[in-house]
Amino acid sequence: RPGRNEAVEDVPGPSRLGWEWFRTQVGFFAGDPTLDTGPTVEFVMTGFGLMLAILGMIRRQSHTPVYAPIRWLGEASLAMYILHFVLIRFVVMPRFQGKPLPEFLAVSTVTTLALVAVALGLRELKQRWPNRPYAVRFLLGG
Repeated sequence: RPGRNEAVEDVPGPSRLGWEWFRTQVGFFAGDPTLDTGPTVEFVMTGFGLMLAILGMIRRQSHTPVYAPIRWLGEASLAMYILHFVLIRFVVMPRFQGKPLPEFLAVSTVTTLALVAVALGLRELKQRWPNRPYAVRFLLGG
């Protein structure tokens, strides 16, 4: 497009495609030329650096009780992905799309707490049912 900032062309393949998809899907980018430039290589590298630093800190302190809900979610990650998709697609989106930010944050918090509660329940189920069929083990995690 004419007049477009060339910063997007600095980012290689999949990152650029991901940015283009995200930019077209998110409504607040519409009509604002300052947000139409895409990420630069520096921006992407800074994000990866921060992400790796934070993951390193979490890994060193993963035994603390603060991270227990994250561990529970990770013990049945496939089931959590499927449940998260179903909740967002069929419960949250039809009822809460376009709502103000405080309501969105409340719905996000309730959704997260529901996922953690289900993960804790699945953890208990896996402990009580040691000889699960393969398909159930696959879905709930080994």
